[in-house]
Amino acid sequence: MSGGLLEKAQQKSDDEEGAFSATGDPENPDFVKEKKILDSEPSGSGGLLSKATTSDSTPGGKPIMLYVAIGSLLLSMILIYLLSELPDYSGVAVLALFAASFAVAWMHIKNERNSGASLSSIQWGALIVAYLVLGAVPYVGAMDLGGRTTITDVSYDESSDSVTLTMRYTSGLFGGSFGTGNVDVKVLHDGSEVWSNAVSVSMESSSQGSGEIGTFSLNVDDFYSGNAYVVSGVDSGVAVLKETPYTVVASIDGGDSQGIDLPALNMTRTINDIDQRVTVKEDGSNCGSSTATCIDGIYIYGAFGISSNSADGSSAPSPIRGEYHIDMTMSYGGEAIITYPQIHVVGTHGTWNAGEADPDLGTGVATIGERTSEFLLEGNAQDDIDRWYFESTEYLEDYGCYTIQFDATQSGPDANGGTEAIVDTGYYMYESHEEEGHTWETFEAVSSC
Repeated sequence: MSGGLLEKAQQKSDDEEGAFSATGDPENPDFVKEKKILDSEPSGSGGLLSKATTSDSTPGGKPIMLYVAIGSLLLSMILIYLLSELPDYSGVAVLALFAASFAVAWMHIKNERNSGASLSSIQWGALIVAYLVLGAVPYVGAMDLGGRTTITDVSYDESSDSVTLTMRYTSGLFGGSFGTGNVDVKVLHDGSEVWSNAVSVSMESSSQGSGEIGTFSLNVDDFYSGNAYVVSGVDSGVAVLKETPYTVVASIDGGDSQGIDLPALNMTRTINDIDQRVTVKEDGSNCGSSTATCIDGIYIYGAFGISSNSADGSSAPSPIRGEYHIDMTMSYGGEAIITYPQIHVVGTHGTWNAGEADPDLGTGVATIGERTSEFLLEGNAQDDIDRWYFESTEYLEDYGCYTIQFDATQSGPDANGGTEAIVDTGYYMYESHEEEGHTWETFEAVSSC
């Protein structure tokens, strides 16, 4: 029977055999189809899975270990160069990073170059030499070949108005000892040079380490050119200070030292502002029969220092440490009632001597401007907590308007070119008040007399 299932199956088999035989397709002699059979491979037979080995490359073929080795090497080289400026014991961490970079480079060569085989003696030698050379480059670059000068400490002496600086000198690889000789010194104020000169310095071997150590002194009057602090504003009633520092730099054989800043408060000595205030000492027991409270005396305060247009009136002046003179006069009806003896201030040390002009005020010594710029004038009496005041029976003539004027004068370098006195004038009304049979007195500031 023709056309049966068996015959059709036989025909299909013949067709497939002809279409995919080694001789190709009878109707297309040029076509040859290869049969690829993926046989299962036994374990360890060297097939595709067994050929997959550990590699330090990304799927895209980038050598990660090589990048890590180079990056860590560059970082360790930078840290070696900066080692003298890093905290103590940082060298251990830098050495560990350098060694880690070497280890990663070794692993890269072993896995990528040698397909897992150990490094040859030539490879080991090249790797070691490369790391030794690269590690030595920043170390040599950071070496001090010609000597280094370092100013390590500074102190200010108020009695001599001078600064004393301690200097260390290390000779370096090609240098020699210094001994005694001239050191080129310059002073910068807010970055601009204001003074320079050669200073003789005698150095001796340091007992605390390598190099030599010596000291030299500078007179502040020689280089002072303005305040190291300026008032830049006010914060919660307190003046905000901005530093414009004085920096000293020393040089031996042309190599500048790392500069050191002088104490800014001691370099702030030019007055540009005065403030004053008056408070009263009240008495409720020794007043007249019809007066419940009365003024027993007044406390007079002056503040001398620096301020700015934006801060004046909003905060007290910031203190200074210069040399200046203070005068105070209280007048009533155009006639002086108190002419306070002139106070001479040097740094924070103030002195005055009334002599025979006003024996009640006598001779005094006081600290002015040490913590604050405000100073309480010593009057002719003291209260129960030892504050000085001016008794009303001695210094208040009658009810009316009183004028209190403070003057501050400077000369020489501390004046910084100024020639006129700084003046502050205040007006105070002394009055008696009565209301419903109750009488009291006030002594209060007013805008004018």
